[in-house]
This record gives sequence, C-alpha cells and structure tokens, in this order.
Amino acid sequence: MANILLVDSDEVAQKAMRGIVSRAGHRFATVESGAEAFKFIRSNIKVDLIYVELRLKGDSGLSFVQQLKADSLLRLIPIVVYTGYPEKEGVRQALEFRVQNVLLKPYLEEAVYAEISKARSDPWWQKSFEAGHLDWDPERLEGMLCKLRAGLAAGRSTFEKWKVSSGQPAEKVIAWLKQVSTVAGNAGAHAVSYCLDELCLKASVGEWPSGKDSAAPLGFASGMIDCYLNPDEVPDGFKTEEEQNSEEEARERAYWSNAFLEDRCPVVGRAQLEKELDRLASCPTAESIVAAFKMSANGKSTSLAPLLDLIQNDPGLSSTVLGAANRLKKSGDSDLGSDIEDTRIAVGQLGENRLAVMGGELEAVEERMFEFDRHSSWRSFRMFQLGTARIAAYICDQLDLPDLRSAAYTAGLASDIGSLLLARLHPYAYPAIRDHVKQFGLTEAAAEKQFLTCSTRELAHYFSEKQGLPKRIVNVLKWLENVEDARVDRELVAVVSLARHLCVLNKVGYCGLSSEEETGGLSHREDWRVLSKRLYLNFDIARFERLVRLECSVIKRELSGGLS
Repeated sequence: MANILLVDSDEVAQKAMRGIVSRAGHRFATVESGAEAFKFIRSNIKVDLIYVELRLKGDSGLSFVQQLKADSLLRLIPIVVYTGYPEKEGVRQALEFRVQNVLLKPYLEEAVYAEISKARSDPWWQKSFEAGHLDWDPERLEGMLCKLRAGLAAGRSTFEKWKVSSGQPAEKVIAWLKQVSTVAGNAGAHAVSYCLDELCLKASVGEWPSGKDSAAPLGFASGMIDCYLNPDEVPDGFKTEEEQNSEEEARERAYWSNAFLEDRCPVVGRAQLEKELDRLASCPTAESIVAAFKMSANGKSTSLAPLLDLIQNDPGLSSTVLGAANRLKKSGDSDLGSDIEDTRIAVGQLGENRLAVMGGELEAVEERMFEFDRHSSWRSFRMFQLGTARIAAYICDQLDLPDLRSAAYTAGLASDIGSLLLARLHPYAYPAIRDHVKQFGLTEAAAEKQFLTCSTRELAHYFSEKQGLPKRIVNVLKWLENVEDARVDRELVAVVSLARHLCVLNKVGYCGLSSEEETGGLSHREDWRVLSKRLYLNFDIARFERLVRLECSVIKRELSGGLS
C-alpha cells in the first residue's frame, strides 16, 4: 500500500485520481497548491509518490517541483507530472528537474499504477539511509538513529538558549551542526547529514538560523528518521476519518482508564463539569432515540400518540420536555400553580412546532458508550430506567400513594440521568469509573468522586435545577442516596430508592450495581422505614415482595421484546 499525494486544484481531477488510487488499495490525499503540498509533506513525511498538475489556481506546479528538488531532504521524493496543459517549455523544464515521468491527462489506470509500482520498488526515504558504519551491528545503528532523532528534535530549544543574532555567524550552532552531521553520517543517515552540512554553510555566513521557522529542517530530519525506524506507520494525513477517530478514541479511553494508576485523579473537577453542563441544550439520550423523536416531531404529525410513547419511555426526552414545559409556563403571565410533572401535559403545553424545534437541539449519546462489560449495554441501561419508573408507580399502587404515582414514575425514569450527562460530556469516564468500582469494591458515588470530585447524582441535581425540571423530581435526585436526610418529599424519594433496589434485586436491566450489593430484607432499608410509617400494622411484606417479583418478571418480558 502506497501513500499518494495529488497536487491539483481541479475538483474533477481530484475525484478521478482518488477513485483510481483507492481501487488499488492505496492511500490518497490531495492539496490544491504548492504551498499546501509543502505543508502537507512536512507533516506527513512518508509520501511515496506525488502527482502534480503544472497549471494550478494562482500557482505553478513547475515552481513547486523546482522548490522540492532544491530541498536537501525532499529532493528524492518521486514526482510524476500529470498535466492537461502540456506546454513544450513546461514539459522540458520538468524533465530537467528529473521528475519520474511526464504524462498527459486524462488519467489512465494502467499508467497511474505503473508509476506507483516504480516509486514503491525503491522508496525514496529508504534511499536516504544506508548501512552506516560497517563495523557496527544493526542494534547499535538503530540506537544511534534514535539518539540522533531525539537530538534533532531538541535542536530548537538549544538554539533558543544560545540566543543567536540574525545575520551573525553562530559558532556554537556551527560546532553543534558539525558534530550531529558526523553522527548522522556514521549512522547511515546521509540525507540528514547532507541537510546539516547545508545548514552549517548557511550558519557560517549568518544566514541561519533566522526567523521563527529556522529549526523546521531539524524537525523534518527527525521525522525522516522516525519514518525509517517505523516503516509501517501510516501518516495522519493519509488515514481515513474512521482510523483517526479510532486512534483518538483509544487515547481518550486510556486517558481515563489509566488516571488512577497514574495518580491523575481527579481528572476533572465539579466546577468544570458544571460549566460543561451549562452548555448542553437538552438532557442527552441515545442517537437512535433522537432520530425517532425527529421523525415523530416534524410539525406535520396528525397524531401525537407515537411521540408521547417515545417521551414517556425515555429518561432524556422526558427530562428535556418537562424542563422546557415548566420554563415556558414560568415565563408566562398566568398563575404559575404547581409544576408540570406529567409528560402528556408537557407535550400539550409545548405544541408541535416547539417540539419540532426541540428535535434539532437534542444532545445525542452513542449507544456503544454503554457497552463496557458483558452485562452493560444501552438496552440494559434503558431497561433499568424504565423498570425503575414502572416499579415506582407499582409501589405507589400497592402502598396506596396515588398522589405520588405520576411523580414517582417520572422521577424513577430520571433517576440515572447523571450517567447520561457524563456519557455525553466525557464518554470514556463512564466505563473507567465502573471498572474502578469493580476493581476496588467501592460504591459508585465514592468512585465518581475520586475521578470527578462529585457524583453523577450531584451532576443530575445541578442540571435538573438549571433546566427547570419539576421541584419534586429535583428533590428526588438530590436526596436519592440519603433518603432519611431528605427534608422535603421524603416519601417520594423513598419510593424511587426502593424501586431501584427492587429492580437491581430482580435483575431488571443493569445500572452497574449487582444484586449481591443490595441484600437483606426490606425492613433493614432506610427507604422502607420511611414508607412503612404509612402502613397498617398487619401489612404483609412477604406478599408485597412476591407481587413485586411477579411484576418485575412481566416488565422484563415486555421490555425484552419492546426495547430497541
């Protein structure tokens, strides 16, 4: 596989050459001018072959060829002039510059492939290096090249310390260049040695270093050595978008997963996270849910039923819609009354047009960000949220708490929006923290505070307040981890806390906790002690638990077939 660069300002030519080169499995990049080409080459050294058009917009392909061939480090890069403007003088000059070939457009696959094969048969960057000192073994030569590379890379800071005056011979610089040139020659890096000798001549008459880019040749020479030592490495400029994203993802994932071992915790603080939360337009949800919402909320629907179902069954959408409806209500002049806690009322309050606009502002999370062990997935995470909501409503039915039922469902659905928020802001923090929980036997909140200085529940509370969610929902998010400390809405907090426990115990989806972490009878739990104060003395706890188990089984069957 070769790395092919095309210098041509014609978009049609770019597409045609990309197709030919890609069909043969080679990598391809294109620029429109000689200046862009030089910039590209210095950032992506291992260019195996350059195709160049003589006539460029506002530029000359021939001028580019001339400059490249005059560069001590770049002169060996093979160039094929492939032009649609074969002026006799231009072709003659190109041949004088010893280009690999001159061809006339239109492109011919056989000709393109033949030139690539010729360039690959004797790579230019390998010709820049020879065997080095014959008495030294390959390992010693490789070690010398590594030291030479490091020395060249450090050259810029060395010159800055010497504070060389422009136009004045630099004795220290000359001595350094001669010494490094000798090392380069002994190591077989003859192109590097030639470049350093050239710089030495310029330095002797005060022409180098001068200007902020003076050390650029040293950086490029260092890159050439790196290219020689790592022949299979693909330059960034030739990587596909998918490859670049994959590498960036690997770096970000490692950054979070290694943070504790590298003593970098906390990785990000609460103040920074709150600033990032302030920039979110909505509560995040999965990409597929966002797409489904946009399809339903198009301002043209004859029925809102599909949209209502979608919102009622998704924590991110329900939180976003409730927040928007309550903000709209508070912005009006009418009597505020109580908060809107029912998503059906919220949808009616907003109307089709506002919902359609909202669809374009939704924050999306990739479902795969919830896949970090054999139990976890977006499907299991969402099942737990829906299960918690339905069991919270079921508890209200069984314990005769009708006034809490609607709020309990909504709060149960929103009980883990902190995880959604973190997955949107820092996707790789979520799996790193969950892994830390398992590795060191910590609670989720304790692990989160090590990495973030706060828990995701605290992030959810902050976000829900800022977004204008119903006050009772905000209070649940605030006190969910400490039910008995709740100063208001304690029973509602207890219902949602108990619902979460029962879903974990009966394995309705997965939220990161295991059933072993929450063992023991209900009578030992804080949430149950709060709720039991309303129960009559002969309330049958065992029967209640059996009914809940049956309800959880029903929910699992329904959601296993109904979740996407």
